[in-house]
Amino acid sequence: MAGFDASGLLRDWAGLGLVGPELLAYRAPTDNDAGAIEPTRDLRPGGAGTVGITAQAAPGFDWDAYAGTAPGPVIALAETWHAAGLHRLQRRTVSTGGDADTLLATHRYGAPALPSGFTADLQWSVVDGGLRLRARLEALRDPGFPLAQLGLGFTLPADALADQGLVEFTGAGPGESYADSQSGVSFGTHRLRVRDLRTDYPRPQANGRRGHLHGVDLALSDGRTLRLRVIEGPPDTGFTLGPWSQQELAAAAHPTDLPEPTAWHLGIDAGQHGLGSRSCGVDVPARDSLTSSQAELVIDFALLGTTAWEGTA
Repeated sequence: MAGFDASGLLRDWAGLGLVGPELLAYRAPTDNDAGAIEPTRDLRPGGAGTVGITAQAAPGFDWDAYAGTAPGPVIALAETWHAAGLHRLQRRTVSTGGDADTLLATHRYGAPALPSGFTADLQWSVVDGGLRLRARLEALRDPGFPLAQLGLGFTLPADALADQGLVEFTGAGPGESYADSQSGVSFGTHRLRVRDLRTDYPRPQANGRRGHLHGVDLALSDGRTLRLRVIEGPPDTGFTLGPWSQQELAAAAHPTDLPEPTAWHLGIDAGQHGLGSRSCGVDVPARDSLTSSQAELVIDFALLGTTAWEGTA
């Protein structure tokens, strides 16, 4: 049986402790998100007197000499995200409703004292003994910059999964994949330990996303399997799973600064901004920037009584 709170958010399901979703628009800045070595691509020189996203530097252009001499300010994207308050969004319930078979909820998200924000329309229903979530996410105004991501965040209790437990997903893998970092992965069904989904960097930051997601099975500590299937979503829908929130990762300067985990954080995104190389080079190409400020996702949730597969990772 599923339990929801007065705001229309899931608070429990069959004793699993699955909670959510909250809107996600932020990620813990990567070294490249925080980089400001080179200008954004729209400030790159394209030859004599030209600049532009599609412009290319003249043959023999001295990029080493150009470093740090952009014709405009070089502002790290992480600073833009923080200035927009993406890391401190608060939720307000606008409305709830529905009937015996459907629960509807509309939420607004925004940072205090800032005019921008997001709306999230949620529709929960029962499908084949499981749950179906239809979500429509949209920025209230054009942010004017690439979002870190746009998606949904859920939590599970810390004891619901184990680092050595198994996860099986159908999508791009087995390694992580972002819009501009996919050459080392292939589409298929991949099985990993939960621990192997994440990368521990010397400075904690967003990591471990798997894109082009069709579905994921999580082997729970109690022997059941939590199954998620993407019914509708953009082609590069992705997921992340880790023991820390994006805010906790961003607040830590070193791995030893990370708090003792109290929950598992499961993110399903309709897209994430590319990685780029601005810690030592140029920004994310326009084609790999998350310029869309709206998305729709339909996700089915099922609880299987036993682990859905045999064998080990």
